[in-house]
Amino acid sequence: MLGIITSGFLQKQDNDSPEINYVVWIILGVINYYIALNNIANVLHAAVLAIMQMSSIYFSVIAIFYFKRLSKLGALVSIFASLIVGYTFLYSFGEEKNYIWYWAIVGVPTMFTLGYLFSGFSNVFARRIR
Repeated sequence: MLGIITSGFLQKQDNDSPEINYVVWIILGVINYYIALNNIANVLHAAVLAIMQMSSIYFSVIAIFYFKRLSKLGALVSIFASLIVGYTFLYSFGEEKNYIWYWAIVGVPTMFTLGYLFSGFSNVFARRIR
């Protein structure tokens, strides 16, 4: 996720000095390394956290094929909503209380619902007046 953020949102417009982008990558890599060392107890939970982040884009991938009114706002809201709900359950329940179950039951439907609603909502304002 941090790679997507740095390549998409923090990308420089001028290519005179590419070192600044490398510095951002190194800083975000150090932050990821620190989080991984201090917050993840074993490999299984690390894998689940990785799957939780990858599955946050499911709405965007599926909606490309089946939903004609997909918008950037709907895709971004679904991604961030899934991550926020997932990490909220992780920090609320902890690894020992099976936060994955709650995230799967609440987070995934929330992701699809908010993505659909915000895609429709943003397309209402994008229509041309004829």
